[in-house]
Amino acid sequence: MRRDGERLTVELHGELDVAMVLDIEDPLLQELRLPTAELVLDIRLLTFVDCSGIALIERLRARLGLTDGRMVLICTDPFVLRILTYLGVPDSVPVLASPPYDAYRAHPSADGGPRGGRPAGGRGGIRGAQGGRPAGDRKGSS
Repeated sequence: MRRDGERLTVELHGELDVAMVLDIEDPLLQELRLPTAELVLDIRLLTFVDCSGIALIERLRARLGLTDGRMVLICTDPFVLRILTYLGVPDSVPVLASPPYDAYRAHPSADGGPRGGRPAGGRGGIRGAQGGRPAGDRKGSS
C-alpha cells in the first residue's frame, strides 16, 4: 500500500480468494479511515478471483462512496476481466489497463526505469502500485 495525499494505491497479486480477503480486508479498511478521495486497486498480477474477492471490491467501493471517494481497478488479465465483466463490476467501478503516465513519473522504480512488470514469486497479497488507461484501450495488444 502507498498513500500519496488522499490517493491510496494498492497492488494485489496471486489469488483474490477467501484466504486473501481474510488477510487484507482489515488493513485496507483501517487505511480507508484516513481521508481517501481515490483508491487505485491494481489487480494486474491476480491470476484468480472468486466471489469473496468480488464482494471485497464491492465493499471497498461502497465504503468509499460514503465519503464521496472513488475506486479504480487496473486489470489486464483476460480471465479476471471476464469475471469482472460478467458480474457487472465495470458498471460501478472504472476498469483501466495501465497506470497513468504521471504516476510513473512521480514514482519511478528504484533502478530509475519505468515501474511495472510482474514481480517473481509470492503467494499473493498487497504490494504498492499506481492508477491509468481504460482496459478496453489496449494499443498493440492482440
